[in-house]
Amino acid sequence: MFLHFKLRFKLFLIFSLILLIFISITGELILFSVKGNFASQTKNAMQAEVYLLAEIFSRPLSTNPIPEEIDPLVDSLGLETDSRITIIDKKGIVLGDSYESGKDLLNMENHINRPEIKEAIREGIGTSIRYSDTIKMDMAYLAMTIKDKNEIIGFARIAKSLRDLDFQIKSLRRIIFYSLVSVFVVVLVLSIVFSRTITSPLSQMMKVAKKISQGDLTQRIKIKTGDELQELGDIFNEMAEKLGIKLREINKEKSQVQAVLSSMVEGVIAIEENGNIILANPALEKMLRLEGVKSLGHPYIEIIRHHEIANLINDTFKNKEGRNNIVKLWQPDEKVMRLQSAFFESEAGYPSGVVVVFHDITEMKKLERVRQDFVANVSHELKTPLTLIIGYIEALIDGAKDDSESLTGFLNIIDSHAKRMNKLISDLLELAKIESVDYRVTKSRNSLRSLIESCLASYKEELNRKKLSFELKIEEESEWVFVDKSKIELAINNLIDNAIKYTPENGKISIEARSLKDCIEVRVTDTGIGIPSDEIEKIFERFYRIDKARSRELGGTGLGLSIVKHIVEAHGGKVRVESELNRGSKFIFTLPKK
Repeated sequence: MFLHFKLRFKLFLIFSLILLIFISITGELILFSVKGNFASQTKNAMQAEVYLLAEIFSRPLSTNPIPEEIDPLVDSLGLETDSRITIIDKKGIVLGDSYESGKDLLNMENHINRPEIKEAIREGIGTSIRYSDTIKMDMAYLAMTIKDKNEIIGFARIAKSLRDLDFQIKSLRRIIFYSLVSVFVVVLVLSIVFSRTITSPLSQMMKVAKKISQGDLTQRIKIKTGDELQELGDIFNEMAEKLGIKLREINKEKSQVQAVLSSMVEGVIAIEENGNIILANPALEKMLRLEGVKSLGHPYIEIIRHHEIANLINDTFKNKEGRNNIVKLWQPDEKVMRLQSAFFESEAGYPSGVVVVFHDITEMKKLERVRQDFVANVSHELKTPLTLIIGYIEALIDGAKDDSESLTGFLNIIDSHAKRMNKLISDLLELAKIESVDYRVTKSRNSLRSLIESCLASYKEELNRKKLSFELKIEEESEWVFVDKSKIELAINNLIDNAIKYTPENGKISIEARSLKDCIEVRVTDTGIGIPSDEIEKIFERFYRIDKARSRELGGTGLGLSIVKHIVEAHGGKVRVESELNRGSKFIFTLPKK
């Protein structure tokens, strides 16, 4: 329990205990010394008196003494000395006693066996402290032999009551006690003052240290004691100053690292040896849809449940070297990630860990697949007419040129396929131009009716050949649009061309335009073969054709609808299709009013 007390109380308690022990021992030593001195002085005084008694009674005892002669003198001397005086003959018979007279004197016991008498016989002087049966109290006795020609003729004994000695000792003890208590109180007060000089600076240090631990590094210790405590305070202040500088540097570095991590498009995650996440940048949270999820301090396996990622991290920890891998994530969306890990060692006392960088290569893979498909499609689309052209040219070289009918037919076929190749190349160039970064549309106010009628003029012969009816409906509010004229004409041409190609004879094509809240909606409707529902989402992809053989036969390149989509979107509009197999299709796109 003592360990839980405050330092000030501990110092006070220790000082008090030491002082109490010191004062107790000092008091006992003083009392012992004074008591010894007092006893020595008393003994010397009694010894002087007993010498005098021996001189006084040596002559009376040398004759034939009788109590009646000795006792009166003893009583007189006893009154003067305030002591008990006893004169005893050599046989131990009491001849005189200042406390007894008459019959009482004669009835007193023989004193030859008293301790002080026995010692006096041996040593010349004898002493003892004992209870007196005669006067019923403790007495200090001193006896001395009385000699005549070196022969013991009796004993002179003096006794003093210990009651007076005890009283004096008690008085002395009281004086010493009060003196020591006064000293104790004074020293105790001084100890309190002294303990404050130690604990007050320490209390200040504790308060400052607590505030610093709470993050207030501006706090400083102000101690002006001129001793080790002031030196300790100065060292503490210097430590706090250096700590503040160090923390500012760390915070600066942390902010820089955080800024770098936040600006990275790659996802970054750092994991301790125990598998807990210690860092995850915003890019990773966005990639994996972890916004709002508390990932820090949690096992990564709870956040990213993927065995290939777990294997990569475990291998990195095991081999203490980086690993690379490409994995697919299926949740929340399908993504292709290139993972690159690195092992890092920490300073002593801190765990090591692994950093994993997530490169989202989903779009790159898509682009790569699109590029591969594009190359394959272009190669195929060019190879087919080229093969035919080469074949017919070889036939002409082999002699078909000599047949005028065959020559004309072959040249017509070569011309048809050459035009098809030219159309394909033109569409590819147009599509490349539209998809380029520098592609821009220059808008101006144009009549939508005039644009559509201008496009229809090129298809009148084809419409008549297939006996297709055509209907144009344009609301008054949708007459004028802000578009790039040449590019919108290209889009409308592609839609009309598509409708004519896939609408059987005696079919119907219509174009309607109506005004909506923020845009003009244009609908190109036909009664053609329609589009299967599972093909609708792919219809605007490059080189995508539902019936490749029929489309190639009709001269289609598979790029027209993709061009339409890019042109409409470049104007800020949207395009979609509604279709029912064998019932026809409806291509709908929007254009801005302004």
